[in-house]
Amino acid sequence: MSAGEIRVAINSDQDIVAARQKGRVMANELGFSTGDATLIATAISELARNIVSYARKGQVTIKMVEWLEPPGIAVIASDDGPGSRIFAGLCAMAFYFWKSGTWVTWGAPIDGRI
Repeated sequence: MSAGEIRVAINSDQDIVAARQKGRVMANELGFSTGDATLIATAISELARNIVSYARKGQVTIKMVEWLEPPGIAVIASDDGPGSRIFAGLCAMAFYFWKSGTWVTWGAPIDGRI
């Protein structure tokens, strides 16, 4: 794990809360508005909830994307559940959030089914 990167193992509802809180803290540190930080935390929560509901265990990685101007956040959710198994049994979905004027832009999901 590198600086500006948080990994949260997702196995239970408590882990969902932890990932959501860590994402909100990072968003606040990067200067996202309260509303945008809430959107980011909600997205993290939904991704983590899917891991618990369908794969039972996995990981959420939250990274600062500092090479963007202004900086952003990448959220990658991964598991080895029963879904798509295109890359050695790993299924991942990624979202990118960055401030663009007054908008938070969500990147396209990356999923083995695409």
